[in-house]
Amino acid sequence: MDNQPIRGKLERILSHFSENDKECIIEIWEATSQFAPTQNMLNDRELNADLAAVKERISQSDKKSPAEHISFGQRWRWYLAAAVALLVFGMGFFFSSLSMTAPYGEIKTVALADGSTVVLNSGSSISYSRFYPLFSRTIQLDGEAFFSVKEGNKPFIVHSNDAVVKVTGTSFNVRSWSDQPDLGIQVAVVEGEVQLYHAENSDKAVTVQPGQISSLEPGVTVPAPPDTATVERLIAWREHKFSFNNQTLRHIFRELERRFDVHIQIEDADIAGQSLSAYYSSPTDVESILTDICRVKGLRYARTAAGYKIFR
Repeated sequence: MDNQPIRGKLERILSHFSENDKECIIEIWEATSQFAPTQNMLNDRELNADLAAVKERISQSDKKSPAEHISFGQRWRWYLAAAVALLVFGMGFFFSSLSMTAPYGEIKTVALADGSTVVLNSGSSISYSRFYPLFSRTIQLDGEAFFSVKEGNKPFIVHSNDAVVKVTGTSFNVRSWSDQPDLGIQVAVVEGEVQLYHAENSDKAVTVQPGQISSLEPGVTVPAPPDTATVERLIAWREHKFSFNNQTLRHIFRELERRFDVHIQIEDADIAGQSLSAYYSSPTDVESILTDICRVKGLRYARTAAGYKIFR
């Protein structure tokens, strides 16, 4: 179903409201969106009829006498806002988010409606409103992604676990895996600047500038002060390179699983906690990396039916 005609109708409806009233409608929209059903509930004919009915309410209210406006005129905007919210609430299509995922072993580029782009690392996913950026430019991320954001009159906001990244126009990298919560979230900026803060502590935001990184550790509500870093290494994955700096083998092997779509079993917890730094400009296969890691750490690996096993 094409979003553009419906988007245009919504924009025309919203044009009847003041800026303050628009904000109220958007608040209602966003507050009720979490209860959205996952499937469409209205067909095109029903959708057009309901949108026309809301538009007719606006027209009829404008024709009311001044006396009627004194008693009712200040309330009709709220009724219409609620009507729009309830109308949309009844349509799973409106509230069902768009989701994009980069499968294991692949890197995927997503073009957004405002000209911004998102490059997803293997195994990463984003979700956002079907009507992005009409009401907001908000993205939900699980994994790692590189964002190139076009400037706009609405802030571009990335939610990931408990962290929020807020920008207007810039390029930056965010890493935050839901299946690796102990890694927290890391933000690295290439151009422009971003604000990083905990979702429940926006007053303690830090500003990250080009060539800097900041992170938010699990259980902490204040991000680390920005620090200089070799950002090119942090975003090397976009060119299918492989880079890790003082990472535990548990996290390195997890990244290898996503990158090469394999399963790696670690037999000993002590092995998983060891750290290592390395950089591969053109990794060809997972076994060459496993061979290097095992040689450096005095480990061995073997093929299994599911993938590979790491042991002493």
